[in-house]
Amino acid sequence: MSQPLLDRTLNVSGAPECFRNEYDGLDKRTSRSASPNKDVFSLGCVFSEALVWSTLGAKGVEAYRLMRRASTEKIAELRRTAYSGCFHDGERVLSAVKLMHEEVRTSCGDDLPVLSDLALIIEDMLSSDSVRPSAPEVRRRLLRVIRDAVSTRDISKAGFELTILTVQRRVSTVS
Repeated sequence: MSQPLLDRTLNVSGAPECFRNEYDGLDKRTSRSASPNKDVFSLGCVFSEALVWSTLGAKGVEAYRLMRRASTEKIAELRRTAYSGCFHDGERVLSAVKLMHEEVRTSCGDDLPVLSDLALIIEDMLSSDSVRPSAPEVRRRLLRVIRDAVSTRDISKAGFELTILTVQRRVSTVS
């Protein structure tokens, strides 16, 4: 029986600054400090798969996972570990992630600029800890993209205007 989608996503969405080499003995493992922005990276992983699914469907997500798994299997520290198929190489985002985001941008072309804008935000969320945006900055940028998409009617083309407006209202009431 296959593992549920959420469980598979959670196994691979940790930030690179949280990576520990599983092949090191317990005595060699040191604790690594990580900022709260590690959660921004993890959310970026979830958003990345959602972006791929929204443009390329379930088969696109499966291809994306296979690309990441193939990439991480080439890295000794990640091979056959819980990190296999993750979004990073232990230090930075995988090139497979960047390639898939480029595929998303190419597949939607000029028809849905909102998806290209979202891809840029997601790529920033998956950047190194020192330049990764904070959660409030991600929120500001997402709200700006949503407002722009609603005003230009890009979202209605994608068929999820009502969903985005509902999310926008919920986010506004939380803050």
